[in-house]
Amino acid sequence: MLRAPSTVSLSPDFIEQTRRQLTAHGITDGKPLVTFESRTRPDIARAVLEFLVREGYAVARIGDPDDGFYSYDGVTDLTRLAPRPPSLELFLVSASAFIVCESIDLQQLAYLTNIPSLMINARDPFVAYPVRANGLMTLSTAVDLDTAQAITITDMLTQPYFRDLHKQQVRGRRRGSHGYRDNTTEELIDAITEMRAGIAAGWTTESESQSRFRTRVVEAGAALAAVSAHVAEWGPDDGFIGDGRLVRFQADRVS
Repeated sequence: MLRAPSTVSLSPDFIEQTRRQLTAHGITDGKPLVTFESRTRPDIARAVLEFLVREGYAVARIGDPDDGFYSYDGVTDLTRLAPRPPSLELFLVSASAFIVCESIDLQQLAYLTNIPSLMINARDPFVAYPVRANGLMTLSTAVDLDTAQAITITDMLTQPYFRDLHKQQVRGRRRGSHGYRDNTTEELIDAITEMRAGIAAGWTTESESQSRFRTRVVEAGAALAAVSAHVAEWGPDDGFIGDGRLVRFQADRVS
């Protein structure tokens, strides 16, 4: 149902109301807008925001507050705006050239408004796999906390990974053995550059490695659905996982 772009129209009254809210917070129509939802490390987020500003974007920052972060020219911090009406978030996304997000809720809001989305720091390839062709995702680096060794993306498509991933906390003691490293500044800038190229080119092509990775996700999802409720819920339906793609630099690593 989400695969085909939907017809969305916002009422003039809604647009005018939310435009006034954005203007009150310093967001105007002068530059293309990017909505940036971040739960990543503050230093990484700031570096990526600075990159977007240098590239000519105005940025609306939502997500987790950062006590050391303050709005500056080109970046408006809305993380402390309380209450933040849902209408404001809807308009931010619908008015954006693209969004950078870390939550499924915002990714799906981009589907509703037909806006390109970049999901960052995903912890598995199923729940975050972009349904729309104008969607990209990056995967966090999973780490085995017992050995301090990185878990490969290929291993993230196996039963042992999901068996450990979804163990619950019991009596305050950790049962799982996975930690995660956020995507680096360089990786996120690479992903944003690919997002911009996709917007410019119309999402007509993808690399062989990205196509192969989609096939592997579908195959893994079919095999894991019987043993993982999470994969059964978020995995492929009748062989379809999504028209989007894993960012190219990570797909190339898998290949």
